[in-house]
Amino acid sequence: MLEKTIEKYRDQNNDLALSFSGGIDSTLILAMLRKLFPDIEIEAITIKFAKSTDESSVAAKIAENFE
Repeated sequence: MLEKTIEKYRDQNNDLALSFSGGIDSTLILAMLRKLFPDIEIEAITIKFAKSTDESSVAAKIAENFE
């Protein structure tokens, strides 16, 4: 069902951006996007909030696996 929804709203002329934490949920979405659209640019964006743990380096390493 999720794959069908992504395909329905995907504009074939644009790249994609994903809010990416490096956790299970966002990694699953990134994997699905890469499977559905193997030839497009996907920007995985990670934000660190003040007074929070910086997990951006871990997220970057995970995202590199889907380039």
